[in-house]
Amino acid sequence: MKRLIFILIGSFIAVSIISLFIKPTIIFLAKKQLAKVFIDSTVTIKNCGLRPLHLLSLSDIEIKNGQIYDIKIKEAGIEYSPLSIIKGNILKFSLKETQVTINLGEKGLLGFSKLLNLNTSKSPFLINSLELTNLVLNIKSQELTLDARLSSELNLIQQLVNSLDLKINSLQAEGLELKNASLMAAQSLPSGSLYVEQIKYDKLKIEKIKSKVRLKDKFLFLDSLTALFLDGEVQGDLSLLIDKPLEYLINLKVRDIDLNTFVHDFKLEEKVDLSGRLNGASTLKGKGLNFTVLDGGFIANAPGGDLTIKDKSYLEKIARGSGQSLDILVENFKNYHYNKGTMNLSLEEGNLILDIVLDGEAGKRNFTVTMHNFNLGR
Repeated sequence: MKRLIFILIGSFIAVSIISLFIKPTIIFLAKKQLAKVFIDSTVTIKNCGLRPLHLLSLSDIEIKNGQIYDIKIKEAGIEYSPLSIIKGNILKFSLKETQVTINLGEKGLLGFSKLLNLNTSKSPFLINSLELTNLVLNIKSQELTLDARLSSELNLIQQLVNSLDLKINSLQAEGLELKNASLMAAQSLPSGSLYVEQIKYDKLKIEKIKSKVRLKDKFLFLDSLTALFLDGEVQGDLSLLIDKPLEYLINLKVRDIDLNTFVHDFKLEEKVDLSGRLNGASTLKGKGLNFTVLDGGFIANAPGGDLTIKDKSYLEKIARGSGQSLDILVENFKNYHYNKGTMNLSLEEGNLILDIVLDGEAGKRNFTVTMHNFNLGR
């Protein structure tokens, strides 16, 4: 028994002595590798933890390049087993309590990529799983401003999102503005949640978005979605295939959409006066930033509304196409009251087509509005 105790004590002392030499070496090599990736940066790593058959961790890491970026990581861990090492696999790579601050001023994100050397030698190991715990992002650049927090677990082998907990305080990117958004979902949970206080793209504004959320394999589903849009209500559902590129299908129903608010929000007051409310439904299908299908139909609510088209250049196009007198068209579309109205949406070669038919005591009025290059990637 005493002999066994002496053997255990001796083994513990031997491992401790080896660790004293191995840990500084690991820190030195890690700092050297990070300095190769993050050009002209200063790298500090305060501690290293090692369980030879299970875990390697580095803690209190900071990577800094002047006022341009500052990356602080409380702990970075690599989990493995002897068998996984033989197979060339890392079981899990994790980052805990990470804060990334990037300030490029008026420069674009391309400027940040030039500060990185991503052509370092490729690792012989494949990473099975990536876990991010409380990753805080503060990014300022010419095309992107972001204040967000993220926790997530990703299966990199199967390319699955196992869990996602995202909070965006603010985001501005290429005409898109998002305020106070949160999303929580997991493969293991029957239902998560989505909330967005406000999202704006160009002149489009949607508020108070709420939905139940499901993650199933590579699909993200938004069920029982509701939102406020143009002083009316939106209901619907969305399915998103998390792949490259993203694919999505959106089915929406709208109620009491205010046409006067539409004219105001899209700054069309100099071209048209329009009142009334609409009910209807639409479907949007797309891949990446491009829409492949967009259609819908809407019906005016009683008692209808009023229309005046002020844009003479638009009326001139109608006159040339129909052979009617411009003066007659100006009069026909001045203070015109309609009792019934329909509007159909369609997408043709990337252009959004609105076919509008109005019917009132003064007769029917038919016209078409075309919104060119109706894709986010324009």
